[in-house]
Amino acid sequence: MKDFMSKVAVITGAGSGMGRYLAVLLAKSGCDVVICDVNEDTLAGTAAMLKNYNVAVSSHKLDVGDEAAIKALPEKVIAQHGKVDLVFNNAGITIDSDFANMPEPDWTKVMDVN
Repeated sequence: MKDFMSKVAVITGAGSGMGRYLAVLLAKSGCDVVICDVNEDTLAGTAAMLKNYNVAVSSHKLDVGDEAAIKALPEKVIAQHGKVDLVFNNAGITIDSDFANMPEPDWTKVMDVN
């Protein structure tokens, strides 16, 4: 791929950190962006940043640990953008615990998201 102009990128974990930065860089490159995050407040912050660029943006509250929500996303994106060219599975979490002492529900949550 020589450039991102007129492509559509789906980015999970786009509410902050690397996902937010990736969304901005892609938008600067002319790529339409679909930003997804579980945190609506930080997601809104990313969406506000993207208004500075002349690209299509859609925002989706999404828990990547929710299988039904993940399965529903492609249809929503295609309805809004007509296609998907790139997917960045960037969402990730950590729990402040070492492996040996991590409670099983926390382990399951980390595995579901990551």
